[in-house]
This record gives sequence, C-alpha cells and structure tokens, in this order.
Amino acid sequence: MLWRIPLFSLLFLLLASTLPAQGGREIPSKGVRKNRVRMDLPRGAQDPAPSLEEDISVEGPAKVPPGGIFVSPYWGSPENRAEEIFVALESQQEDPKAMKAALDQLRGLGLETRTTALKALRSPLPEAVLLAAQLLEWVGDPAAEDAIALVNTASRVGHVQAAAACLDTSIRLNGGVLPARAVTLLSHPRRQLRTLAEARLAESPHALFQSHLIQHLLFGRESDTRHRAARLLTTYLEEDAAREALRKALADSSVVVALQAAEALAFLATNAQEDWLWAQVLESTTPIEEAYLLFSLLEIQRLSLGRPFSADVIDWLRVRIRHENTFLSGAAASLLADQLFRFNLAQQSDEIQKQLVFSLVRAVGGLEFYPQYARFAAVAEKHLQALTGVAFREGDRSVWLSWFSDRRENLQFVRAQLHFPDQSTELRVSWTRANGVRRTLAGFSADNESLSTRVLGQSGLDILWLSLEKAKLVGPEVLPGTYGIEEDPVEVNLLLEVGAQRKPLRFRGPQREAWLVHLLDTLDAYWLAQPWQMLAIPATRTEFLQSRVEEWEAASKESRPGLLVEWSRGRMLSLSSAILESWCHVLQTTPNVAEFWDEAMALETLSLIGPSQDYPDLPNQLLQLGLLRPTPQLTGVFVNHLVTLEEPLRSVLLQKALVRLGTASAIICINNENGYVRIAAAHALGHLMDMAGMAPLLEALNDSDPRVVQAALQALATLKDPHALPMIAKLAGPGSSEETRQGALQALGSFGDASVLPDVLLGIRSQNSAVQLSAVNALAQLPGADVDAAFLDLAPEFLQSSLASSFAFALESRGAGKARAIYRGLYSSTHLDLQRLVVLRSAVLGEPDAAAFLMKWLVSNPHDRDMLDALAMCTGADYRDTPDPAGVYTLWWEEHQFQDPSLWLVSGLRGRNFDLETNFVDGSGVGLSVIVADLLAVLTEGPAYLRGMVSRQLQIFTGIDLPPVGFALPRSAVVFRAKPWTRWLTQQEGK
Repeated sequence: MLWRIPLFSLLFLLLASTLPAQGGREIPSKGVRKNRVRMDLPRGAQDPAPSLEEDISVEGPAKVPPGGIFVSPYWGSPENRAEEIFVALESQQEDPKAMKAALDQLRGLGLETRTTALKALRSPLPEAVLLAAQLLEWVGDPAAEDAIALVNTASRVGHVQAAAACLDTSIRLNGGVLPARAVTLLSHPRRQLRTLAEARLAESPHALFQSHLIQHLLFGRESDTRHRAARLLTTYLEEDAAREALRKALADSSVVVALQAAEALAFLATNAQEDWLWAQVLESTTPIEEAYLLFSLLEIQRLSLGRPFSADVIDWLRVRIRHENTFLSGAAASLLADQLFRFNLAQQSDEIQKQLVFSLVRAVGGLEFYPQYARFAAVAEKHLQALTGVAFREGDRSVWLSWFSDRRENLQFVRAQLHFPDQSTELRVSWTRANGVRRTLAGFSADNESLSTRVLGQSGLDILWLSLEKAKLVGPEVLPGTYGIEEDPVEVNLLLEVGAQRKPLRFRGPQREAWLVHLLDTLDAYWLAQPWQMLAIPATRTEFLQSRVEEWEAASKESRPGLLVEWSRGRMLSLSSAILESWCHVLQTTPNVAEFWDEAMALETLSLIGPSQDYPDLPNQLLQLGLLRPTPQLTGVFVNHLVTLEEPLRSVLLQKALVRLGTASAIICINNENGYVRIAAAHALGHLMDMAGMAPLLEALNDSDPRVVQAALQALATLKDPHALPMIAKLAGPGSSEETRQGALQALGSFGDASVLPDVLLGIRSQNSAVQLSAVNALAQLPGADVDAAFLDLAPEFLQSSLASSFAFALESRGAGKARAIYRGLYSSTHLDLQRLVVLRSAVLGEPDAAAFLMKWLVSNPHDRDMLDALAMCTGADYRDTPDPAGVYTLWWEEHQFQDPSLWLVSGLRGRNFDLETNFVDGSGVGLSVIVADLLAVLTEGPAYLRGMVSRQLQIFTGIDLPPVGFALPRSAVVFRAKPWTRWLTQQEGK
C-alpha cells in the first residue's frame, strides 16, 4: 500500500520523528488520582518562546482538494474499519465533535483496535495521537510495553494535550504509576513536558523512581532538571540514599537547586531528622553548606513548631550571627530569633540583641547582595517581624535599615512564650474590643498610671495568669500576630507583657473563637471588679492603691459595697467631672450600696451638684446618688439647695428629688412659698400616682400662680379621679384665663369621659383659637356616637378654618374609618375648597369613592401632583411618573371603574411578590385568617402608597378601626401601629 503515498508524504514521515514537540496549553489529566503525597507541584504553564532550534513546524496533514477524495499522507488507503475512522478524523480535524464520535466508534470495534492505536501513536497528527492514547486506555495491554510506548510518544508528540493523555493512559496501564522510563522526561528539551511528567511522578511516587531521580539531581545538565529532581526526592526522604543525595546537592552551583534541597531535607520535620541535620551542620566544611543546613532547620521549626535548643547550640548561634557571610549570619540569626520568640531563653545581653537584629536587617534590607536574597529575605523578614512586632507594607525592604538606625538603642522583643516569675508584679494585659475602648490589668511594677488601668495585687495577678494559661496564650500554641481575613478590620487587640517580654495579638472581623470571647469577657470582669480605683488621684495614686488593693482582694462580696462608700468620703470633690459621673454610675449600680449610705454622704453628694451644672447628665446622677436612701428629713436641705440652681435644671431636679423623697415630702412642698417648688411638687404628686395627693392638688387649682394650676391640672389628669371633674370643668369654662382653660380642656380629654362633652363643646365655641385647638384635641379623646355626631357637625366649619389641619388630625386619630365616613358625607358640599379637601383626605385614607371625583378633576388639571398622589393611594394604580399620567389613568378608569375596589388592590400589587388574587375572588374558599395575614404582610412590607387601601380592607375584615397608617411612617412604626390587627389575627388562629 506504500506505493500509493505521495513522495512528499514519504519525506514527511522520515523527518517527523526527528522534529521537536511544539508548544501547547496543558490540560489536567483525567481519571481519579491518588491523594498527593506531601507535595503539591505545579501542573504546568505556557512554554516560553521557542528557540531557533525548536522553531521548526511540522507539515500539516493533507487537505481535501475541492471535489476530490481525501487521501491521508500517513495512513494511505485504510486497511480496516479502525484505520478508516482515524483517516476520517484526520479529514475533520477541526471539528470538535469529531474526536468524541471517533472514540465512541473505535470502542465499539472492540479489543482488535489495539494494533491500530499503537500505529496511530506514530502519526504526525496530534489529534490522532490523542485519540490513540484515549483508545489505549480501553484496549491497551498492561503485560506488553504499551505503557512505555505511550511514554515514548509523549516525549515526541509536541502537543500538550496529546502528551498529557499519553502519560495518563500510561499510568493506568502500568498499575497506577508511570514507568520508570518517564523520569527521563525531567530533562526533556521542552520544559512543559517536564512539568507534565513531574506532576504525575509526584502524584504516584514509586521506589523505582528514586535512583533515577538521584541521578538527575547529582548529574543533571540543567539546573531546572536538578531542581525538579530535588523537589520530587522530598517524598523519599526517609531513605538514606535520597537524604544523602539532597545533602550533596547543597553544594550545587545553582542557588535554586541548593535551596530546594535544603527545603526538602526539612520535610520529615522529626526530632531525629533535626538531630541528623545538626550533625551535618557540625561536620560542614564550607560556610555556604552550613547556611543551607540552617535553612533546613528553620523549615523544621516552621513545620513542626520545633523544640528548644540546648545552651551549647544557642552559644554556637550567637557566634554565627557575626559571620561575614550574610546568608549564614542571617540563617543563624533567624534560628536564634525563633528560639527567643517561642521559648523561655535567658535574657540576652543588649549587645547580642543588637547584633541579632542587625544580622536580620542586613539579610532583609539589601545592604549587600548575596545569591540567596530573593528566596531567603522573605524568610528572614518573617522572623524579624515576629521578634520585633513591626511589619511594613510589601515593597522596598530597605526601610528596615532606617528603622534599625532609629531604634537600635531601645529594642523590644516580642515573645510567643511568656514566663511569669513567682512574686512578680510585672504582668500587664491590655485589650481593645470592637467598641475601641482600651482596658489594662497590671501589677504595680507594670502600672502606667492610665485611667484605663486597673492594678492587681499578687493574688489577683496569679488568678489573671491562670486565666491566660487556660486560654493557652502564654505558650507557643497561640503565636503573636494577626488572625482573620485580610480584608476585615482589626476588631480585637490583645497585648501581653511580662517585663521586657511582649506578645501582641490582633483578630480581624466580627467572628470570634469561643475561647477568645470567654477570655475577653473574663478580662472585662476582672477589670470591672476594681471600680474603686477610679478614686485614685494622680498625685497620690500609688500610695492610695497600695494601701487598699490587698484589702479589696481579701474582702468578701458582702463587705465590698461598704468599702466603696467609705473610700468615697472626701475624695469625690477631687475627681474630674467625667470620672465623677462614672463613679456615680458605679455606686448606683452596685448592689447593697444603699445599706452603707448615710446622711453625711448624701449631703456631700448634694454639694457637688452646683459645680456640675455645666455637665449635661452629671447633676442628675449626683441627685440620684445623694438620694440612695431617701428620707423625709432630707427634704428641706435638698429643696433649699436645688432652688438656687438655674433653669431648666432647677425644675427638673426639684421634681425628681420630690418623686424620690415620696408623697409626704411632695405634699409638704406643694405649699412652699417658692413657685418652682410648688410646681415640682404638683408634677411629683401626679407621677407618684398616690391618691393621697388628690386633696392638695385640688387645693392647688386655686393657686395664684397659673403655672402651679397647670401643673396641678396635669397631675389630676394623670390620677383620673372622677371626683375632680366638676372643678376641672369649671376651670375649662369662659370665666378662666386662656392658659387655664387650655390646661383644663386637655385634662378633661385625658379622662375619656363622655359626660364632659358639653364642657368641651363650650370650649370649641371659644373665640380664642388656642382654646379651640385644646378643645378639639380633647373631643378626639372622648368616646361615643354623640362625639362622632359632633365631629360631623363641626367638620364643615373647621375644615375651612385655620385649624383645618389640626381638626383633620384629631378627627382621623379616632379611626381612619370614622374619618372616611365623615369625609364622604361632605362630598356633596357646595363649597368647592371643602369638597376638594375632603376628597383628597379620604383618598389618602384609601377611600375608593374619591376616585370618581379625582378623575373628573384630572381633566382640567392633568399634572396636579396632589391629585395624582391621591389617585395612586385610592386606586392602587401608580402611573404618576409616566409621561402622560392623566391619559393613562383615563384608560385605567375606563377598564376598572365598575370593578370591586378590592380588585384594584390586587392589580396594584401584581408583579410585586404579593399575590392577593385568590383572597378577593368570590368563592375562592380562602380563610379570613389567611386574607388578614396577607394584608398585614402588604401593610408592613409592600409599597407605602397602598397603606390606606390595605388599612381599609383590614378594617372591613376585622372590624377594628385604627388611626391612619401614614405612607411616610418607617416600617417599625407601621408594625407598632398595626399591633391591634396582629393581635386579632393571633386570636383567630388560636381558636
């Protein structure tokens, strides 16, 4: 059959096997892989631009001549059905569906296609090789050398997808691992194929690979090959041969290879491996190998949290941090820094500390170049950051040089493990939560005399240290640093200090671990348990605290309130206003303080009110504190002192004092010669709700000061004793002053007694608008049909007066349904202004009858905003923002004017996720509770302009008439206003 192949095709076949593979894009291998063993290697990347030697293109497959028959330059005339399928694929190579169809057809031909598949592996067409590799997964012979053939094909195919398929099929045919021959691909000219092979060798390691990998590591021509071999040998680190090979690779001329070998040597992270590495360090003959071995030990410290070094090793590291080789001194400094950071090493001398930090700064800051800088500088910087607690944004690391220059004389180290000696008072714990308030607990030696610091005695410090130990914060289990998602703000700062030992911790985001929340709550509880320390004055702080801290810690819970009172004597005068306010709060909220409070403390506190007038809440705090134990004997002293204050503080405190002192004191003071005292006494009697105050309040109605009369009226309105009605009604009549009539009318309304209707109507006929307004508001609070009739009679007059808005508000406050009924009765008014007002008001309340009037008026006022808003609220159709709202409403009205208005609401909600159709269709069978529940959902969650219509429906279904639920109310207010309907629904569902 060969004679049928054109001459140029024969030449192509002879040359094809010598051409290098071409670049391509790697895809993941298919099939289920074993779990990765210790390493996660890259899966490959796009090749770099090919060299001149590689840039040779393979002649493409023959094309089908127009009107001709395709002839494959490789297959010639097909000898069987399988070859025909490969030839067909070659002719349709750009059809993405052709590959899948061809594979399905070949599988259907059975095992006999193996010979054709092996032949196809030599095809110059990558698609044919890819198809052959996929087919051999099904028909390949594991006992033959099909797996090796696939590896050989992968080495020459020059197509990433095809090469990957060859390697994957080879793994499946070879029992889950690549043939050992595949290790040779690590030195293949094409780096992308190296990556494919490395990834698969790592996924399924085998003992047969080890010797080949060692050969590549020690004798590989290119550093990239040696680097990959070192990375793969990590898996075999338990074998002596692999470990020795990696040890030798530390002398490699390539820094990348040597560092990879050093990193691989640390991968076991066991004590035995660490001991072996230290032995290698001591046997090293060159500084550079010594440095690489120290780098391995650093990796072990990172992977396993390490263990403390012996004193001999620490001394050895102190010498090495002075070495002239930057990499060696930096690696030694990093190890020493890690030991200082994690473990309780003896305090280093200032000279050692400076040299240690300098060696790290030299390795990080780029003071001088060394070959390992690119990889090691980041490692050294992490140790430098951990030890110093300082971190700079990524970028120019040379900033460390200036930092060290500025601070070399005052270095403070951060520790992962803290040591708290017995009988030490150097412990200090500071924390800040999300509220930004900083608090500190400390021993006397660590006291910074801040207002936020609470000092503990030895027993308190021991308890605090025990809490920190339980949280595992004093050991290396929790390392210093920042925890949480980088994008979240820091919400918790925690700093532990014992002398020069420091351990800062930061936690980002609101989510907290349970142990941290518990610890912070514990710290807050310790801090709050020492409130008395705010009494310490800076000048005598230490002496004051030292003389009391042990007594406080030894005191029982029952006796501590007495100590708070006793230590307050004579000291409150010296406190700043801010601290004094906090101290008042402490004394008021501490249980049982009142048992130890006496008249002397009450008078001392009273004396502080005058100087504190300029601080908003402090006088009130002092008053409440002074009257912790109110007795009538204190009345005169307190009243005489408070009268001297300025308004409005005087009236406020007088009333609060008399309420605290009780009814007897208020009755005495209602006859005081000072008007402010009598007013405060009247208000206090109303607040106390004690009927013993009725007689003096009635007597106060005859007081010569109208302000006292007003206060007495308000108090009587609060008590609501009907015996007071005749006298109040008399004061509401024409013979009283306007101010008195107003107060009396307001009081009459608050009684809610329909018997006072004539007196209220008399006030409405007053010539004074203020008196009229008080009477209208009183009328709104009275029950009964007579009151409804009075509102109907008064509406035409008042809705056309200056009190129209106030009258409408009073009317509607009795119930939106009642207001709609009165408004409808005025639709036929001949006064056009009144007619317009009642139509608009009722439309806002969801009255559908208003729509006909609004549509008639809209013709002459098509853009009247008030009418458009009213139409939306009474029809449920919102076309206010359309270009021609009047025209759209006209069309809507023609279609809907004869519908039941409840269906208007359904239409208005369509498309808004509130489906009420079945609720309002006759015979739907939907229960009343379901209807009301859906309406309440619309009221609270739906469009605000529909609230009037929804409220109208709720009134119809429940019989409960509530004041209007305004469209401007926030959702919380709507929920509150709708509570009677919600309760009705709950009762219905409970039946």
